[in-house]
Amino acid sequence: MQWDNGSQSGELRIAYMGEHIEEFVFADGSVYSYDDFINS
Repeated sequence: MQWDNGSQSGELRIAYMGEHIEEFVFADGSVYSYDDFINS
């Protein structure tokens, strides 16, 4: 996954499709579950 909001950019790589991670919490307060990434 990559992002670029004009002032910041980044990349996130997750091994094994994140299947052992219960939720992803980002600095902006966004919280996503494993299913959110698989179903998008």
